Amino acid sequence: MLNVILLSAALIWIHDWYPKECCEEAHCHPVPCEEIRSKDSTYIWKNHVWSKSQAKASPDGRCHVCAVGEFGPSLCIFLGGTS
Repeated sequence: MLNVILLSAALIWIHDWYPKECCEEAHCHPVPCEEIRSKDSTYIWKNHVWSKSQAKASPDGRCHVCAVGEFGPSLCIFLGGTS
C-alpha cells in the first residue's frame, strides 16, 4: 500500500510543474530525449513540430512534450539531457 501511495505522489509531482497553457492537465508527458530531432529552426517529435523558440528548459533534466493526439496541436516542448 505504501508503494502505491509513493508512486501516486511521484506521478502528481511529475505533472505539477507543467504550465497550464501547455498541459491542460492531460497533454504533457516525458519522452526519451533521443526521440526528439533538431532540424533547422525546429524540434520534431513524431508528427509534432515546435519552433526552437518554443523550447523551454526542463526542471527535471528530462525531455517532455505537450501535444494533443497524434496530429493535433504541438503545445510545448521541454528539453533536458543532450537534446
